[in-house]
Amino acid sequence: MARERLERTETDWLGNEQTCLCEDGEQIGEITTEERGGFLGIGADETRVLRGVDGDEISHSRQEERGEFLGIGSERVDVN
Repeated sequence: MARERLERTETDWLGNEQTCLCEDGEQIGEITTEERGGFLGIGADETRVLRGVDGDEISHSRQEERGEFLGIGSERVDVN
């Protein structure tokens, strides 16, 4: 039987929004965005990070512009 996963935006008691990943109605992690890579903040990529409820990183992905020819027709794709 397939398990249903969905992203849900929740607000904590301080009013901060967070994106949670839920599986079959139960929260299994939190999705955050971090700057990774680069040198001294130069050339860093925005990376989407999934952390489990225990705080350990489960997976990450970043987006790149690909499929362009001389700057025309590029698309943003997720890269793991």
